[in-house]
Amino acid sequence: MVTLDGSTLEGGGQLVRVALSISSICSIPLRVTNIRANRAPQGRESSHHVYASKGKSKQSRDNRKPEGGLKESHLAALNWLADKCNADVQGNEVGCRNVIFKPARRKGNYSPGTHKPDKALPEVIELQKPGSVWLIWQAIFPYIVFRLLDTQSQHHARKPEQTTSSDQSQAQAEIAFHIVLRGGTNVPKSPSSEYMQQVFLPLCQTIGLPKVDVVVKKRGWAGSAPDIGEVEISVHKPDTSQAGFHLKPFHLHSRGPTVSISMTIISGNIQTHTLIETTLTSAIRAVSIFSPSLPLTLHPSSTSSGDERRLYILLVAHTSNGYALGRDYLGSGKNISSDNDRRHIIDQAVRQVVHDFARECERGGWVDEFAEDQLVVFQALAMGRTNVDAGIYHQSEKDMERETGSLHTRTVRWVCNEMLGTVFDGLGGCEGSVEGNGAMDLKS
Repeated sequence: MVTLDGSTLEGGGQLVRVALSISSICSIPLRVTNIRANRAPQGRESSHHVYASKGKSKQSRDNRKPEGGLKESHLAALNWLADKCNADVQGNEVGCRNVIFKPARRKGNYSPGTHKPDKALPEVIELQKPGSVWLIWQAIFPYIVFRLLDTQSQHHARKPEQTTSSDQSQAQAEIAFHIVLRGGTNVPKSPSSEYMQQVFLPLCQTIGLPKVDVVVKKRGWAGSAPDIGEVEISVHKPDTSQAGFHLKPFHLHSRGPTVSISMTIISGNIQTHTLIETTLTSAIRAVSIFSPSLPLTLHPSSTSSGDERRLYILLVAHTSNGYALGRDYLGSGKNISSDNDRRHIIDQAVRQVVHDFARECERGGWVDEFAEDQLVVFQALAMGRTNVDAGIYHQSEKDMERETGSLHTRTVRWVCNEMLGTVFDGLGGCEGSVEGNGAMDLKS
């Protein structure tokens, strides 16, 4: 059994999510202690989820302290993974700081022969509070790709599908997995639906992962105007003629110059939207690294948030080699009660997002900071060496001698090394998995 100290490095929820995902994929018994120990004290949340975990749940008062521990979204992902890989679980309650997760060394109860997206209803993971649906996705997406779709690929390789003349039937047949997530779509300290749709999921497809379609049925917000949202996610069948899914080595570098910038604005009313668009345009034009003639467009996903307390901005730089880097801003939830309030809130938002966006583009990376850490687990599971250039984080020679990457990135690298023995060079390079020696052969 692998034991991880959940207070290591970033010491937050990502460590737990990645560890549970790898454990489920590779059938590695796992113990995580001191879960989210580096997080500030907070009250306990109630838990509401669709999937009940397998096995027993043993608790003690000392194991349910309100500081840190599992949140509702962590528990929802844990329970879903436990159900899929028939894991025996201890500590599966909100607030728990120690979890034991023992996947069965056999295929879970998922049957590719009975899962038919064109007829069956999608699976559902539902939160009672607007915790991030995309942090749940961060935990389950690798499992979907490397276990569920891998099983499907082998099944269909043995039994070819019948062809059909119906375009609709053909499109439905291309969907391998379908799920609905209910919770927060635009919440603090997590990716937004807009970022996932415009930046991260296209990047995943670029490195060789299956195409993922997202339909935002309703946005979910936290803070002073909370609301539960819903996204519908469809994962396409892998583009491979071989049995099983294998992620080939990928190398992310040479992004090319920025050729256009898109703005996504989600605000309370048309007056606020117009002022944000005007102020954003002026602020971006004033940044020296961007050409005055650089095309600047409003993304079609821009819309009303339905409440002045809900404000979200996303800037995306599109490069000559077809890549995208994003930086966003989520409002604090303050209500706009006057024109002066509106001007102050918008000035603050624009100043922050443009500063962060310009800094991101200046770093010269092929991917942005928030995509980098999410790619690490796929580097570890790829069949060979990969490289992800996220640019320069430090300027001094002394700092440049140290490992590059954000604290989140270094945390995920640590988890992969502890669980899989994955070798990272500290500069974005990873040896990955070698067939017969590494992550993939632990799956069976």
